[in-house]
Amino acid sequence: MFAHDGCEHIVYRKGKGPAVIIMHEVPGVSAEVIRFARKVANGGFTVYMPHVFGVIGVLTTETDRMKELAKLCIGRQFHALAEHRSNPIVDWLRALGRHAMDELGGPGVGAVGMCVTGNFALTMTLDPWIVAPVMAHPSCPLPITPAKVAAIHATRDGYKCAPAHPGRRLEGIGAAF
Repeated sequence: MFAHDGCEHIVYRKGKGPAVIIMHEVPGVSAEVIRFARKVANGGFTVYMPHVFGVIGVLTTETDRMKELAKLCIGRQFHALAEHRSNPIVDWLRALGRHAMDELGGPGVGAVGMCVTGNFALTMTLDPWIVAPVMAHPSCPLPITPAKVAAIHATRDGYKCAPAHPGRRLEGIGAAF
């Protein structure tokens, strides 16, 4: 269990090497996501895989994904439609990144977000310990308007404070920034 600011979730951990946080997609920690996490761990990384919603360990269907997505849209932790503001789960994930860095040290922490969690990896780059973000099909805020397509899950002030890493381009991410 990992807790931060009143939010607590199970975090599965496997492997040895630099830390990588793998955030599952809808409908949860599916068999497909577990298979991917094992490949990353077997590739020489310590995987932290939080379970933040939905199922664990089953093959999923389109119906499963749609049911879980509907729950997320109204959930207090996700703010799936919110533009330019953070949400409790992203704040929790950022704290998990800090924890992984403190625990393992090294060059930094990787973050892989998939689908509904894809944009979370981008927001995690606000912290200097996130050095390798991967955004796979980022879909939050849900891209139902042009403004939401260009938005991210961070406040404007928070994003202005993002650390500048050598080689990292912060400008041009999100049309509103």
